[in-house]
Amino acid sequence: MKSKILLKLLFLCALMSAVNISVVAHAEENRQTISIIGIDEKTITIDTSNITDEKTSYYAVLDSRTSEEIENVITEETNVIKVELEGVYSFYVVSLDENKKEIASSDIITVYTEPAELDSIILSNDIYMAELTATNGDIDLNSFSLNILGDAVISSDVFVNGGTFNIEGKLLQPGGCLTIGNGELNVGGDYRIVNAQDGPSSGRLIMTKSEDRVNVGGDFKTDSIYSHSEFLTDGVFRLKGSFYQEGADNNSFAARSNFDTYDNFKIVFCGDDTQVVYFFDPKRSQLNIWEVENESERPMEIPNGFGIRTLKQDSVIPCDVEFWSHLYDDKVASSIDLNGYTLLIKGDVVNNRVNLRIGRGTLIIEGDYKLQIPQDIGEEQPLLRWTYGTLRMLYDEDYMLVMGDFLQDSYYSHTKSLVAGTLEVKGDFRQITTNYKHDTYFNFDANGTHKVILSGDGVQIVDFEDPETNQFNILEIPETDKPGHIIVFISEWRANELIINSDTAVLLNWYEKESEEE
Repeated sequence: MKSKILLKLLFLCALMSAVNISVVAHAEENRQTISIIGIDEKTITIDTSNITDEKTSYYAVLDSRTSEEIENVITEETNVIKVELEGVYSFYVVSLDENKKEIASSDIITVYTEPAELDSIILSNDIYMAELTATNGDIDLNSFSLNILGDAVISSDVFVNGGTFNIEGKLLQPGGCLTIGNGELNVGGDYRIVNAQDGPSSGRLIMTKSEDRVNVGGDFKTDSIYSHSEFLTDGVFRLKGSFYQEGADNNSFAARSNFDTYDNFKIVFCGDDTQVVYFFDPKRSQLNIWEVENESERPMEIPNGFGIRTLKQDSVIPCDVEFWSHLYDDKVASSIDLNGYTLLIKGDVVNNRVNLRIGRGTLIIEGDYKLQIPQDIGEEQPLLRWTYGTLRMLYDEDYMLVMGDFLQDSYYSHTKSLVAGTLEVKGDFRQITTNYKHDTYFNFDANGTHKVILSGDGVQIVDFEDPETNQFNILEIPETDKPGHIIVFISEWRANELIINSDTAVLLNWYEKESEEE
């Protein structure tokens, strides 16, 4: 590479036409990608790595319409040049050796040197802009790239359509549909589907193709007024920041469903610090497939419930969680089904309105499991009360491990819900009734082949508030090498079968149901 020089190629007038013709032909047949790495007022900085080799001594920037050379081109450093342009320009770049012979030619790119609006357009080459202040009419990337070096605002329909939409700053979407369409959206900062006042937006994000990709380096917030149940069905959404699903239009079920995902849509939480995952309405906005790649000490915080459906792969929730299920729409199953997979929860679980089906899968809870929810009573401490949630163990393969306490206060009878599988509890076991309805008195009435294993390391309390209507089917007390393992039954209780493999358990208050003869 020659030393840095001012690129003012002085072609003879007689040869100019021939040179231009060869450059244009080369550009069309063997275009190489170059990229804009900076737009500072009228100065454009270009990365020319792909058209550079050891023979390169010069670069020429040529107008794509006329193939005439644009002056004021400077080689800033190896593989980087600068050119002064003003307004909107389409051009391409050629590299030349010391004899001014062409080595390679770039593709055509269009550059907006100032913040601008973008009118209806179908891209025919890559476009770079300092900032995108608004979109007017349909924008179709048509397999090319639209690159914003600052912030962008979308107010009409944008079809990525096999292309790449790169935004180094923030993306605001007060309106319009952003359809990924087998393309890729990359946002370096926050992506917010909100209006200019950070309120409800008429914007929509549409991901329905298997190759759809969205990558957000900051936070994501949606306050769309539209349901997304039909719009988020495939593709991968990767998020490094926090997640906020809002529903400012509280009376609209559509707004409350503005991040309701289905089928093969996957969201990946891949931040470097704690990511807040906030659902305004976890009954109507739910996740279908999710992964946690965040390896920080506290990967996630879920402050307002977590709505999920049928598992499609082994999954992890790395924090305390409150489960919600959709109970208002026939299209949505009112349950979480592990579907043969393993769900690991590294914290406490509150089951609020969820029909939790173990579904031949494995549920491991490192904290407490509570089929009971807090009841706010004003300034005083909240009380715990019953919930509409259920626990359904219907298959021999069902396995649920609770490493903390297990608490059952369901509104519904479980006579037909706890019929098979194994529930292992290492903490206390409590059956409670706080809603005095007939079915509630049977909320842990196990039968069939269902088994409970009490395998704690210390003292385990067992308490049935309604022992006359609730029971263990098979109760197993396994062998243990922990001398402090003691099981204390503080209420009457009963089991259809008792398996004791330990001499350290203390068994009290066996409930004997009176015979019909008596």
